[in-house]
Amino acid sequence: MRRILPTLLALTLVAAACSDDTEPAAEPTTTTTTTAASSTTTTTTSTTSTTTTEAPPAFVPTATPRDCAADDAIDAECWWVTVPVQHEDPSGPTYDLAVTRLHAATDTPGPPVVYLSGGPGYPGGDPDVWGNSTMLAERDVIVYDQRGTGSSTPNMQCPELEQAVFDILGAAAPFADELVSRNAQVEACHARLLGEGIDLNSFSTPHSAADLDLIRQALEIDRWHLFGVSYGTRLALETMRSFPGGVETAILDSVYPTTAGEADRMRSSASRVFAAFVETCAITTCDADHPDLGTQLDLATSRYDDEPIELTVAFDGVDHDFALTGPDVAAGLFNALYDTELIPLLPTITESFASGDTGLASELVDRGVSFLNSAAEGMAMATECADNGNLAEAADWDEEFADPDIYATLLLVAPVSMCPWFPVEPVDPAFNEPVSTLGPALVLAGSLDPITPPGGSMDAAGYIGAVYPLTWEQIGHGVVFADPCAATLAEAWLRDSGTAKNEECVSDRDDRAPWQPVDGSS
Repeated sequence: MRRILPTLLALTLVAAACSDDTEPAAEPTTTTTTTAASSTTTTTTSTTSTTTTEAPPAFVPTATPRDCAADDAIDAECWWVTVPVQHEDPSGPTYDLAVTRLHAATDTPGPPVVYLSGGPGYPGGDPDVWGNSTMLAERDVIVYDQRGTGSSTPNMQCPELEQAVFDILGAAAPFADELVSRNAQVEACHARLLGEGIDLNSFSTPHSAADLDLIRQALEIDRWHLFGVSYGTRLALETMRSFPGGVETAILDSVYPTTAGEADRMRSSASRVFAAFVETCAITTCDADHPDLGTQLDLATSRYDDEPIELTVAFDGVDHDFALTGPDVAAGLFNALYDTELIPLLPTITESFASGDTGLASELVDRGVSFLNSAAEGMAMATECADNGNLAEAADWDEEFADPDIYATLLLVAPVSMCPWFPVEPVDPAFNEPVSTLGPALVLAGSLDPITPPGGSMDAAGYIGAVYPLTWEQIGHGVVFADPCAATLAEAWLRDSGTAKNEECVSDRDDRAPWQPVDGSS
């Protein structure tokens, strides 16, 4: 969910096949039956008729030029690509997706790469992010906002859910009360979007995979590389499964597999990453300065339940009051593990909270709230609840909510936990089967990734027969963006179309820089 980031509802591309007036009519056939007992002969005449069923026409995607909001130094072309709301109804309503093609520095580029952003719900079409990308040296990069996000239509922002985040962090209310309030805001968002005429059953990953293949056709691209991070990897996996003909190779960074989505996923992810955080400190240079990190983490995530941290932080020029409890601190530390640059500082930050020093609380609030409220919450809920609707029963959620422990805030802000109050049609259960393909894929995972555990990435790599799966130590979420060696490896992978071997920087890679105190001194 990086922010930088079966029989399915696939697009039908069947040509119409029907009889025309030149086909001769069927001749009547005569059948003679003789019955021995009566020695009578019965003649029956039957006519065979031809019934014509016209197949639905294939949807022909269109790319309409639009103004590029890119830096003048970036050579880019921008379009609206029109896609069906429901891909099985190509003559029905449509959505417009904001698509940008960034041109390579060379006159002989290789197959382009399309970036699939995370979330779900985060836009991916900002061309300025790629201005210094070395990927553009050898190939075009296509970026776009998935349906419901960014500049694409429809607008799936939920101000109701953004207010819910402020409410959850704004008072030290009992979890049960916060849950009731949040659910009311989820229902309000659901009702408003329905009232605006938005088809909430049109945001599953199979729909987005069909969109992606239509974008490829509209831009007249034969085959391209898929580069997905977090939720973008789920979209890539589904595209590889349903539309393999257009895929050259894939880079799957921090995999969110189609098999994930159980009710206890947030709890298990947080429990795992906090344990990995403590264990990693214990076996690195961190241990010398933080020999009791586990105890300090427990204290930091519990001491403020009775005396919350009170502070005021401004968002968009408006002051908001906060009262942070232990689960709020836990959520802040969990969110900080997304950012690999922050990881070396987290032992000191944890100990600061454990000791009662809350000077960094405003920074955690600013990062956490900005991250959560920059997603298109309606799209996130519609997608998660369609994709994962078969993986959790109402009783599973009741069990999670009955004893949230330090994971209370994480549960409240997780879109998948909102599904009982945001009803959509679930996908075909076959979607939740592992994606199996022999298409070449580079799979990367960070050992301290809080939301897409490396085990899930490596399991997915095994199912698809990935050529080159790697887990990167002391890295959080989004390996390619966090480590120069990983970026070098990704570029080599694209250059050789999935045949790149072990880069020197991988085999010789040293441990990351020593864990640092907050002031950055050694």
